[in-house]
Amino acid sequence: MDIKRLQPEAEVTYELETTGEPISITFKVGFIALDAVQDYINESRDGTRPPRISDVIRRAVSDAIHAWDLMEGDVALPCTRENKDKYLPLLFGLKTKQPEVVVEGEAIPADPVASVLVRVLAEFAGNPENFLKN
Repeated sequence: MDIKRLQPEAEVTYELETTGEPISITFKVGFIALDAVQDYINESRDGTRPPRISDVIRRAVSDAIHAWDLMEGDVALPCTRENKDKYLPLLFGLKTKQPEVVVEGEAIPADPVASVLVRVLAEFAGNPENFLKN
């Protein structure tokens, strides 16, 4: 029998597309359980309107990020709430580099929304297999 253990965090690196050179960023993230999403929805209610699902996902992913290798010049940026609030809104909207898909010799265009950083991080953090290790 193959017993696995649960790790509290998993590391993932993405190459982000920019107008200049691509940027490679490594994140250490915690698991986002599906039932936790309801907590974010409940906490987001301000009494005036239902929360936008995109805001709920951004908050859940931001909270799941425990560390990163972001630098400002030669100085490492600590992964604090303040820095998350400052840098993640921009980073979350960037596209990650995706492998080219070719079917019968023809390149298939990638879904532009599927490669957005906040979405790929949410998928990674929500997949329990990424946190189970032998």
